[in-house]
Amino acid sequence: MIKRFILIILLLSFSINIYAQPPILTISANGRYIEAGGEPIFLLGDTCWWGLKLSKSEIDIFLETRKAQGFNATLGWEPFIAPNRDRYPKYQHWHHRNGEGYFAFNNITVGNAAYTLGDITDPNDDFFDSLDYVIEKSAELDMYVGLIVVWNGWIGRYEWSAADIASFGEYYGNRYGGYSNVFWLCVGEATGDRITITNTLANAIHDNIALDQIFTMHQTTPDQGYNEQSYMDFDGIPGPHGVEPGPWNVNIYENITNAYARSPTMPVWMMKLGMTVYKS
Repeated sequence: MIKRFILIILLLSFSINIYAQPPILTISANGRYIEAGGEPIFLLGDTCWWGLKLSKSEIDIFLETRKAQGFNATLGWEPFIAPNRDRYPKYQHWHHRNGEGYFAFNNITVGNAAYTLGDITDPNDDFFDSLDYVIEKSAELDMYVGLIVVWNGWIGRYEWSAADIASFGEYYGNRYGGYSNVFWLCVGEATGDRITITNTLANAIHDNIALDQIFTMHQTTPDQGYNEQSYMDFDGIPGPHGVEPGPWNVNIYENITNAYARSPTMPVWMMKLGMTVYKS
């Protein structure tokens, strides 16, 4: 009887450990802070664009190392992205596989990855198992995950319809909308000229999440038109990407000052520090 009682206690403890997650991120009543458990939190995240190419053991090493270094979040984890983007032939980015060797979509194979458009209405669950693992391992370490679903260039460059984009957003929302340690950066380097199709994706995610997870956009600058969208909870602003003149060498002080003064009030988060060398 005593042994059975001890076994039950151990099983209950194991179950609680499996499903224990950090408190969901929320916005403070005055609209100025991101909070966790009712207290302001400083999100310190490391960007990991290609992290899904790691094996599970490598994911463990990466997350445990970042935890030991003081990070409480990781950002990115895109399901598909190409080196140097437009410098590569059309469709070649589908060569990106997860650490278990799976492509993001069921119609992509080793033989056709360089020239076949990924069918985003038919995601490969075996690929996204890696992202499940990232989120669940992060929860175990009391860390948050800021998800970027797609780089902005892909949703405006290829022959995906609005319905296709919405289908992919619905898949993401249903799959990751129940994790308390997930928040959404949604689309990487979102620009105002693609706001319609980007909103289609963001709204499809937002309409299918089980928890009230917080949303922002990985914008190029804070004046792209996303802050007026109903799904936006906080302002995400990247830092400058280099020292050369150009659209990415932004005035971060001016951007943050303008964002902080904007109405309606929302938290302002510099999601990415400046990079002195980006092209390499």
